[in-house]
Amino acid sequence: MFSLLKRLSTVPTLLVALAVYGPLTLLFLFNVPDKLARAMGYMGKRRTFALDAHPSSPEVTYQLLSDYGEAGRRATVRLHLLLDMLYPISYTLFFSTCFTLLGHSLSIFPRLWRWAALLPWLVGCSDLLENTGIIIMASSYPSRLRLVARITSVATWLKLGGAISMHLLWLAGGLLWLRQQVEERTRKAFGDSILTASR
Repeated sequence: MFSLLKRLSTVPTLLVALAVYGPLTLLFLFNVPDKLARAMGYMGKRRTFALDAHPSSPEVTYQLLSDYGEAGRRATVRLHLLLDMLYPISYTLFFSTCFTLLGHSLSIFPRLWRWAALLPWLVGCSDLLENTGIIIMASSYPSRLRLVARITSVATWLKLGGAISMHLLWLAGGLLWLRQQVEERTRKAFGDSILTASR
């Protein structure tokens, strides 16, 4: 398992994942999916990705689907297929590669980063499961699939909890890496100054 992650975790993988993850994140931050939904004919007040903050109650879930209307449900399916299936794949590869590379370069808690590289896969798989559930429920409406709603809700909680942990670990790892770089450069500069003075 770790050997497979090691083979996947290269700088080119990191850059390709970032090239997809970064622009998609900006699209979500600037509410581009909602604008696309309007272009597809959806005129409701609910945001297109409201179901991604999935309620625990199937009744509330299906109330949201009802509020969307036919155009909103159609836009939800299309946008999840267009944007929100690729998004988990891109951030999974990005964060997993970051953690693996941190494990190789950091002298502080190297095993922690090795195990942390598995966390993005849990988050990404939960996100894909959630998206699949949303697509199934929106496509099959007005049929009520309570089991799918429950599974989707559990997947969302796993995704949200894992994502918070993942981002905190990534931030901590980045700060530790920066500190290590500064310390190494300071030691090198100090060593060079002593060597110069001794001459």
